[in-house]
Amino acid sequence: MDKLYEFLVGPALWAAFTLFVLGLVVRLAYFCGALSKERSGFLHSCADLKWVFGSIIGKLVAIKNVMSGSQPLWGIILFLFHACLLGVPLFLLAHNMLWEEAYSMSLPSLPDSVCDLLTVVFIAANAVLLAARIVRTELRRISTTWDYSLHFLTGVPFVAGFLAYHQIGPYRLILILHIIFAEILLIIIPFSKPGHAIHTIVTGKLKQLQSSY
Repeated sequence: MDKLYEFLVGPALWAAFTLFVLGLVVRLAYFCGALSKERSGFLHSCADLKWVFGSIIGKLVAIKNVMSGSQPLWGIILFLFHACLLGVPLFLLAHNMLWEEAYSMSLPSLPDSVCDLLTVVFIAANAVLLAARIVRTELRRISTTWDYSLHFLTGVPFVAGFLAYHQIGPYRLILILHIIFAEILLIIIPFSKPGHAIHTIVTGKLKQLQSSY
């Protein structure tokens, strides 16, 4: 099991991270290439920092509109789900220690107690969203097997990580499951619904560009 662990935090992690980056690059290049045919200045705008920050602000405004709309609680749950999905893995001290040890680079870290709380928040939000897909008829009709699978694939790394951190159950086995499913999630993100964020940002900004070029 030690050799499996070394493989997972070594070559497998590098492979998963490489596929993640390549997937995002390919997806962004595809949308930029397709949309630039409509506006010649679009690719230039992609490299403009003002454009990038404008896109981020646009996404935050969109989230605010959802949270202040007819179903603010639903918007808050969606926001917490996505914020914790990205924030906990990026700013967890244990993850950054591994990156620092292996690759001499890391991000700022949040206190373990904060990440522990955010992990619980994510697990709860994921459970609520899954329950909504099952209970609410309008969501159940448009949900696919892949949608349900994504709840499982995103939930397992957080549940396993929580159990491993608190030393609940067979530690080594749970830790390996945590790493395996986390790397699977890393690979599929660019090709799944979380990856649609890029499409939303790019196509949303194009509408603004059409009025300025």
